[in-house]
Amino acid sequence: MTSMEFLKNTLNRIFTQYLEAKNSCLEKSCEEEQLSRFISRLFFEAKLLQVRDYNKIWEKGAFMTEDSAYAALEEGLISRDDYEILKSLEGENPKLVSPFFFAGGFLTSIQDINDILSYQAASKIIDHVKTSKETDKYSFIIRCLDSQDFGYRIRNYCRSQLRDTPYKFFSPSPYVKDNGRKIVSASPENTGKGIPGLPEPECTSTIFVVSNEINFGEEISNTIKTLRNFGYENTDIVAVCLIYHGNPVGEERLKRNKVKRVLSLAGREIFDKGVEENLIGKSQREIVYDFLKDPSEFIRRISPALKK
Repeated sequence: MTSMEFLKNTLNRIFTQYLEAKNSCLEKSCEEEQLSRFISRLFFEAKLLQVRDYNKIWEKGAFMTEDSAYAALEEGLISRDDYEILKSLEGENPKLVSPFFFAGGFLTSIQDINDILSYQAASKIIDHVKTSKETDKYSFIIRCLDSQDFGYRIRNYCRSQLRDTPYKFFSPSPYVKDNGRKIVSASPENTGKGIPGLPEPECTSTIFVVSNEINFGEEISNTIKTLRNFGYENTDIVAVCLIYHGNPVGEERLKRNKVKRVLSLAGREIFDKGVEENLIGKSQREIVYDFLKDPSEFIRRISPALKK
């Protein structure tokens, strides 16, 4: 059996069991406890979320993330010493490290699971929008590079549920690059003038920035900075994601970018659920919590293993 066949078989099995327990998960929002347990099983059993324990860290090192260590250094989020440790491993373009790795993009291989998660995320957005007092302004959704079609599914659910209300959701697809995955950079001629095809900044109440995961948060931070460059400086930004780990570096980035709120389907409690379901060991959960408590201390503590 190939790894892709294993992944699809596992996801389908978990999905079938979930439907049997839930009847129809596309008709109403799930309870938080049920949703986080489902997500924990989904990610750990299918190995979409992999966690190393202390022994694996010392044998193989930590996972390298997609987040740039140099960007974190420039923003004052890691120390020069931490950066030099990582640079000694990877040369001129070092990445940050983490004891866990999330491969959320593989969820697109099972459309039904995408539908469940997108619907649950859209439900959170709809609840948030309905509390807004600015009904004469527009809201729209932007997706990050890692979210693939997750953001578009969310947008479609929001459109269908809010069809007869003043709220509108737009897609940035005509003005993106990389096959529709990432917002174009604001050039001098359009900086501050909004994104062509989308509501102007003064007509926009909220932008929902969608990502699979927020760990160190570099990608979602870059997306928000681009939006600010296009003129949306005073627009509320709400982050939407599958998993929000509560990494101090990611939290600080969201704070600096004035993110009003994070709407996530699950947080670090999924590691507790993983232990309860015997999907990961207690030592794996322990190293995750040690990392999330202080990523810089984590880098310094495991630096001998990283240099092997």
